[in-house]
Amino acid sequence: MPMLRAAAADACLPRRLASALLLANSPQRDAPEGSGSGRSLPLALLIVSTLSAIFASCFSVYLIWKQLKNYRKPTLQRYVVRLLLMVPIYSIASAISLYSLQLADIIDLIRDLYEAFVIYCFFNLLIEYLGGERSLIVLLHGRRPQEHLFPANLFLHDMDASDPYTFLALKRGVLQYVQVKPVLAVATVLLKAAGKYQEGKISPTNSYTWVSFTYNVSVFLSLYCLGMFWKCLNNDLKPFRVTSKFLCIKGIIFFSFWQGLGISILVAAGLIKKVGPVYDPEYISMAIQDFMICLEMPIFALGHAWAFSHTDYIDPFAHYAARLPVYYALRDCIGMYDVFSDSLTTVRGTGYVYHTFEPSEGVIHQPLARQRKVLAPTQRHR
Repeated sequence: MPMLRAAAADACLPRRLASALLLANSPQRDAPEGSGSGRSLPLALLIVSTLSAIFASCFSVYLIWKQLKNYRKPTLQRYVVRLLLMVPIYSIASAISLYSLQLADIIDLIRDLYEAFVIYCFFNLLIEYLGGERSLIVLLHGRRPQEHLFPANLFLHDMDASDPYTFLALKRGVLQYVQVKPVLAVATVLLKAAGKYQEGKISPTNSYTWVSFTYNVSVFLSLYCLGMFWKCLNNDLKPFRVTSKFLCIKGIIFFSFWQGLGISILVAAGLIKKVGPVYDPEYISMAIQDFMICLEMPIFALGHAWAFSHTDYIDPFAHYAARLPVYYALRDCIGMYDVFSDSLTTVRGTGYVYHTFEPSEGVIHQPLARQRKVLAPTQRHR
């Protein structure tokens, strides 16, 4: 599925892959104090990249302002505003990296944490488009179960997402990455400080190996569950232009991944030997990558203007529809109570029982799900 291929990319992988590709070709050297990857770029290119990052950030802030000024559907728009913050974060991170690699390490950590948060917001936005979890499960009630994606279909039964317990497992599978990614990001910083983390070196004694392995298992499980969710509800989500929204969100990570990988290969192969006064291949790769991301962010900001338009939440037939004042709308968006509450409910599984999601016609298509429903009262009293 195109969606899964795009989602598989991670923003941090270009630099990790660059380190692995360049490890054998050049000695590891620290950047001069206070310098950034942009010291190898001509001044004109540095100015252009900085202005591009500023434009993308300012335009995204304008889009967020328009959402806050027309804040009529909080359950949807709070996630939209959080997703729109992705462009400023990437723009600022790349621009700072051009001027200071020391500050870039801190900003990259924030970007990693926010990337995990973006997956949470996008997944919940899809659920809210269909009216929330209860409406979604009732909508799926009675539909034919979906076959698992290959190769899981060889050893797993067809999945009935209308079963609350199955839906809970699917949701946990998607959101576990949101919990694992911050832990790995913080662990990486601590291990680097302790000298136990050598990026790009695969060895059983190197913590980089185990952090990378854990990360890849987590992201694979998350993407698989997201793919199954998409497969079950693809037709229902079409009216909401979800594909364009997904491409705008994950396209940032997708292009940065393949772009960074391509640049690293060209530099490692010796096809790009020098940028400005710098010959060090590691810094050449970083400079080109940061410069390109700054140039691309205005394009994604314009794409966000179409995919996440504030007009989607304006009723043309209601001239005096109620909306929240900007201050309360902003407070609703940046407040994290809904995130903590939903995460805690998902981990505990509170409320995900059959009688909570029971529709008017009590028929579950899949025999296994029906059997689980019959046994549920017995299991509850054990």
